[in-house]
Amino acid sequence: MMKKKGIIAFFETLIALCIVLDCESIWKWMDHSAYFRIALVFCYIASLAMLVFLYGKIYRKEHVIAFLALYLSVLLFYNASVNYSRFMDTVQLVLCLFLMVLYFKKTQNIARILERCSRILYFLACMSLFFWFFGSVLHVFAPSQQITIYVSNVPKVCKSYFFLHYEVQKEEILAGLYRNTGIFYEGPKYVLLLAAFLAYELFLTGKPAYKRCVIFTITALSTFTMTGIYAIGLIWLMFFFMQFSAKTTRGLFLRIAFMIVLFLVGIQAVSYLEDMFSLKSATASYRTRMDNYLAGFKAWKEHLLMGAGYLNMDTIMAHYSSFRLNDIGYSNSIFRVLAQGGLYLAIIYIIPVIKALTSGIKERNGKFLAFVLVYLYFFITTSFPYNYVNHLYLLIMYFGMQKYSASDVAVKHAVRKKMKGIS
Repeated sequence: MMKKKGIIAFFETLIALCIVLDCESIWKWMDHSAYFRIALVFCYIASLAMLVFLYGKIYRKEHVIAFLALYLSVLLFYNASVNYSRFMDTVQLVLCLFLMVLYFKKTQNIARILERCSRILYFLACMSLFFWFFGSVLHVFAPSQQITIYVSNVPKVCKSYFFLHYEVQKEEILAGLYRNTGIFYEGPKYVLLLAAFLAYELFLTGKPAYKRCVIFTITALSTFTMTGIYAIGLIWLMFFFMQFSAKTTRGLFLRIAFMIVLFLVGIQAVSYLEDMFSLKSATASYRTRMDNYLAGFKAWKEHLLMGAGYLNMDTIMAHYSSFRLNDIGYSNSIFRVLAQGGLYLAIIYIIPVIKALTSGIKERNGKFLAFVLVYLYFFITTSFPYNYVNHLYLLIMYFGMQKYSASDVAVKHAVRKKMKGIS
């Protein structure tokens, strides 16, 4: 029995590591990155399959599984006919979604994976803060290696600190200071993970690990990503407001006092952020982001129901403005899903969100509703619809992570106790 538990813990750790690394770690963008991507996919699918096998029949509602199998089969055959060059990628998507549903049907399995992901990200955040502060900021020590990555098919040499931290993006507003991107190829994807697991700690756990929350927050701010700064502020504001009930005198007083302090102290901060945002609005980055929404919407109108094909960027790029030149990137999930998969693929995103919002409102679960709002914020502002972390959060919303019972919390803390010392 102990041996089986150890095997399960090993594969769950691998899954958690894959979820984090899949969110655009820099190694997915280096030369010959296909080997890394293949290894990541194989490790993820093999680990999920092994866990499903070890647990046996871990689902109860066969009709849900049957519907999912039929739904994914139609998706697979359609994409094979319209976008065959991406057939293997579609197979990977179908396998991942199906195995994740089988394994994450149990809330306790989701809780363990989330806990492992949070621990891994905490370790990476601590490491990136160390190298960023003492290396990129104070220059106490210099980069020791370098690698070449390809962004929009353009080679870019990035300096590295022992292959554990990379200097990828500079923030021109701050005199060319490097952003803290850790082992990720850009700030937005790094801050996506940091904000997502900050929301997990604050809104989904019975007792947040505040040390992690502080590290996640500081690290997110050091990325100098406006999307992340707004997200972190939104998360903490919602968390503090939900600590005190407005129905009590004490709670009402604290809310009013908090608003006054926020107003007085925040005037200068908001003014600075607006100035900073106006500077960014004048850059190609801001223009590109706005162009992405328009191009995605136009591409979706051409294929409303089924889309142009999974991972097919051709129809979207056809609507890019002329100033884009060689920039083929994309910066939001909502129109990427609609343009590539149409309303059919969008179903797997819409249903969990609607179910989560309905359950949260019905049960008056403000924290879970806050969690869903954070997800929607990133879904609109960041392109990550096919990353494993997105699939994980869709399953959280669908299978009811909001129903965190006392026993589930106990399981989570038992996992933390057993994992103590790993990171």
